[in-house]
Amino acid sequence: MSVAPWRAPLRSLRSRVFLASALAALLTTALAIPVVTGRVAQEADADLRRGLARSSRLVVQQLAARAAQARVAAHLVADLPLLKAAVETGDSPTVTPIAGDYQARLQADFLAVADRHGRVLVVLGAGQPARAALTQALSGADVVTYEYLPHGLLRTLSVPISIGRDGGDVLGVLSVGFAVDDALARHFKTLTECELVFVQHGRVLASTLPRGHDARLVAALRAGATLVRLDEAEYLGQVQPIVDGGEAPVALVLRSRNELLTVLRCARACWRRRGWRCWWPCC
Repeated sequence: MSVAPWRAPLRSLRSRVFLASALAALLTTALAIPVVTGRVAQEADADLRRGLARSSRLVVQQLAARAAQARVAAHLVADLPLLKAAVETGDSPTVTPIAGDYQARLQADFLAVADRHGRVLVVLGAGQPARAALTQALSGADVVTYEYLPHGLLRTLSVPISIGRDGGDVLGVLSVGFAVDDALARHFKTLTECELVFVQHGRVLASTLPRGHDARLVAALRAGATLVRLDEAEYLGQVQPIVDGGEAPVALVLRSRNELLTVLRCARACWRRRGWRCWWPCC
């Protein structure tokens, strides 16, 4: 009796055991692939969220450090005898070169000086000192204000220029401002490896992403979304308030999921196309 050629290899017990083992391994792998890729996706997503939380904390720490440094620098400049003497003259041409030198040293985007009556003697850079801020600073308080600029937002700190140990005799006000703009967002992107968007009152002030996405980012922020899709990209997002609170903008920190999604899509497509041979490079 003849045996079909395709059945001949199965006549021996060894061949049948080998085939059964191979089928069992193949079935196990087929069942395991979805489970493994799902678990990998969960772990990778959790790792992305931990990294996003670390990056968000770093943004807050850096912004707080910048604000503290600005406050210290403003008070140091306001306490310099040369500036006090110039302000006491009430003469704008006398104050201007001194203020310009201090602005350059501070690398400030804005600097203004007012006399004891609130009369502005010099303004350097874009923006204007707020009248209410000058009034409060003349009473001895430190005041933070925000002003919209064409390219972002100006955060200005106004401090009293005073003499005497208790600072009771106020000679004028020094206002120093630093911009929240695209350059600052790019700086934080370098530190955190995340996309940064600064938003205030539904308005995008600065962003490392194309500005065509502004409306979608604001909508995601208002909805409290933690997953943001922009064209072909997908991001995990976290909203981080900035140091001053109140009128201060918020930072939307975004970390891309594209690399994770690409790896998972590759693994699944590879299994569908090649089955048990999918450990070979295919993407």
